[in-house]
Amino acid sequence: MAVGTITRKQIVPQAAIAMPTSVGDLKMTVTTVVGSASYTTSGDALTAANLGLNTVLHTICTVQGGASNSTGALAVYDIANAKLLMYVAAGTQVTSTTNVSGNTVTITAFGF
Repeated sequence: MAVGTITRKQIVPQAAIAMPTSVGDLKMTVTTVVGSASYTTSGDALTAANLGLNTVLHTICTVQGGASNSTGALAVYDIANAKLLMYVAAGTQVTSTTNVSGNTVTITAFGF
């Protein structure tokens, strides 16, 4: 299943659009992603392009909204497989087909 709405945030006040900002030699973007209505246990596809980058090197994920122990209290972006993973506890992934659409994940991504 695919994630829900993906919204890139404007982090440069002078910019007219949401675009990456430079942090040293890297670019940084902030993107909000609404969870899918039917989670896939191996993670929901989310590309570097969805995050406003060509290559992702590091991410920081925070979960807001209806997050709970059954619908994904933790989120991790799997860089190698380009997937957003939701966990109910450390090491325990959300069960397949669980509705995680009440969760909004804010992803701060660094890359090129």
